[in-house]
Amino acid sequence: MRVRTSRGVKPRSLGLLAAAALVASAWPAAEAKGPPPCFGAAARDAANPCDNPALRFRATPSPEDAPLLPALDCRFIQYGRDPRVCEFATPRRKAKATVALLGDSHAPAWRAAVDVLARNRRWRALTLARSSCPFADAVTRHTSDIARDSCAAWRRAV
Repeated sequence: MRVRTSRGVKPRSLGLLAAAALVASAWPAAEAKGPPPCFGAAARDAANPCDNPALRFRATPSPEDAPLLPALDCRFIQYGRDPRVCEFATPRRKAKATVALLGDSHAPAWRAAVDVLARNRRWRALTLARSSCPFADAVTRHTSDIARDSCAAWRRAV
């Protein structure tokens, strides 16, 4: 079978267009189906409790497909001494207020979420974080007295 085309259009291009049209026509059908019952926020609705056993051990996206993103970058404004301080969100000269994100090595994971809020409110945001040093008066386990004392000194400096 011979494909006749108008001038300048190659048969290969027509094949790509046909494939794109098939994908586009299937898209609304898949979207119309919607999420399964008791999926996402619906599973947490206290007013309408539900359970879907088929979803009990599933994660969407799958852990293999989920993006692995590093914490949002920030600019160090105090680095050589404790506490190390980095700045993000709204620049100091344009900010209405300053807020701080304090904690151990898990604190920077919240930086991207705080960044959205801080930019929206025109806040300058700072991160003061140190691994294995939660910003709390709670007694924590450390491998040595030196580590415990060092962590306590960091909290006082903050």
